[in-house]
Amino acid sequence: MDAAWSSSFRASASAPEPSLRDVDAPGAALALLVSLFWGANTVAIKIGLVDAPPLRLAALRFVVGGLVIALWAFATGRLAGFRIAAARVAAARS
Repeated sequence: MDAAWSSSFRASASAPEPSLRDVDAPGAALALLVSLFWGANTVAIKIGLVDAPPLRLAALRFVVGGLVIALWAFATGRLAGFRIAAARVAAARS
């Protein structure tokens, strides 16, 4: 049954085969950095829960993450088209 299923599956698959290429040094460094942050995340949460309640720690993580993304967007020029009208800001304040 497996042979029949695999042959029918191969016949019905129309997606092209992905081309393989070697990983360059910046890509490998980025992958290592992401894995380091991902792995350190649970350790940082465990250490943070010693001093802060869970909701405060979660809020702090969201604020820090938002600031990092905003700084990256500013540095790369992705905030150039993001504008808030003065009337909306005044309406939000009142």
